[in-house]
Amino acid sequence: MFPRSKKEIAKMNAEGLRLAINAVGTRYRLAKLLKISQPALARWKEVPVKRLLQVEHVTGVDRTKLRPDLYRR
Repeated sequence: MFPRSKKEIAKMNAEGLRLAINAVGTRYRLAKLLKISQPALARWKEVPVKRLLQVEHVTGVDRTKLRPDLYRR
């Protein structure tokens, strides 16, 4: 079932970011793999659309889990 509120969507997207970080170990490691600074990554509330495919590639986490608001299973 698809979430109804913005709060639910934000929570699901934040979970996607957490999955990506956990897949590589730390925020610092994810930032290094993406070739961005750790402070830049720390500002993310969700995986940005322009970084979605890159994050999927380096973490192995499917885009439907990273941004369920954009992709349905």
